[in-house]
Amino acid sequence: METKDKRNIIGSILCFISSALFGGIAIAFWMIREVYQSDNYKFDVEKDDIYRYSLIGAVGYIVNVILLRLVL
Repeated sequence: METKDKRNIIGSILCFISSALFGGIAIAFWMIREVYQSDNYKFDVEKDDIYRYSLIGAVGYIVNVILLRLVL
C-alpha cells in the first residue's frame, strides 16, 4: 500500500471519528485544514479529498445526532 493511500485511510478514519464526536464543527475543521495545506505547501486543493471528507463527515455527523438522541 502506498503512503498516499495510507494517509487517505488514516485521514478518513480521523474525519469520521471527529465528526461523530464533535458534529458539524469537525467537517468545517477538515475543510479549513485542506485549504490551509494547499496554501501552505503550494499544491492544488485535491477535490477528491474534499468530497471524501465531506461525505465521511456527513456520515459521522449523522452518527453524532443519533448518539445524542440516544443519550439525551
